[in-house]
Amino acid sequence: NIATAYQETARLADYWKSVLPPGFVVEVAYEELTLAPEPTIRQVLDQIGLDWHDRCLSPEKSKRPVSTPSLWQVRQPIYQRSTERWRNFEGLIPEFETLLNP
Repeated sequence: NIATAYQETARLADYWKSVLPPGFVVEVAYEELTLAPEPTIRQVLDQIGLDWHDRCLSPEKSKRPVSTPSLWQVRQPIYQRSTERWRNFEGLIPEFETLLNP
């Protein structure tokens, strides 16, 4: 089920990228965001027409309310601990291997 959901999400993303104007969909690689947050965030803000603020580098300091189950994660600084974490499960489920090597 998870592999199918992933494939459907990727299919929908491809669809929207094909029908929306170029540059409308902003894609950010997690690794790029965590390894070099400032240039990545600046690029996204520039692409969507928003101004840079130093606060963008410390989203965990925001006092805005969070009403989702991700409250704990939202309040964490940008971190790299999850980079390559998927490799812990590599080779365990054949359906996921086909997603990595279509």
